[in-house]
Amino acid sequence: MLIIKLIGDFHRERTFDRFADLKAYIDRFWDDSLLLLKEAAEEEEERRQRNRESIESDQ
Repeated sequence: MLIIKLIGDFHRERTFDRFADLKAYIDRFWDDSLLLLKEAAEEEEERRQRNRESIESDQ
């Protein structure tokens, strides 16, 4: 009976470890995605600002 309990405890612990690993992966993916989105938005804003300045200097 003790062996069965130990196996069950080990399995629950491994399942928790896998869940924790998956959650960490999802968190990193989300953080990376937000960072890429922020960088793209900043680049787009810089491009628009350069275009505005170019149009103003042409007038």
